[in-house]
Amino acid sequence: MKIVSVFVASVIFLFSVNEGLSMSIFSKGEDVEAVLFSPLQGQLTYHGEPASNADISVWIAWKDQKGETFHYKSDGDGYFSIPKQSVFIKDSPFSQLSVGQTVTVDFEGHSFLIWKAGKSSPHLFGELGGEPVGLTCELSRDDMDAHLEYALLETKCVWKDVLTIKEE
Repeated sequence: MKIVSVFVASVIFLFSVNEGLSMSIFSKGEDVEAVLFSPLQGQLTYHGEPASNADISVWIAWKDQKGETFHYKSDGDGYFSIPKQSVFIKDSPFSQLSVGQTVTVDFEGHSFLIWKAGKSSPHLFGELGGEPVGLTCELSRDDMDAHLEYALLETKCVWKDVLTIKEE
């Protein structure tokens, strides 16, 4: 019996690795939207001053280690807006979404990692449990860790509040 269990586990693992855990052999359910990165908007500052025209790189990995990178820019006052990134996957009780996220800011010749998260919720704003309000990312700040219900987060950003979003 133990040999059969090990064989079955090995077959499941091999199929899972080929297609990403969230797209495993058991993912034969309905198509559902999985939010890989929730929209994020706020202001970048450097030593308290707006980080004007900073280059922002968002890296998202969920089905392989290569991931995808998206590029944005802050405006003249340091404000930025990163849109939602999502995909449709097959829903299954036998698979778990696992997303790696980083946001890096290049400003005045320096690179700052302002957001590093592991997300397991497919829901909009699953990173924080709601939409962050009053987000400010101070590039010179030390990183802070947050252990949330569906995410682990290391960030230079703070927010005034989190608005709970009701699922439809």
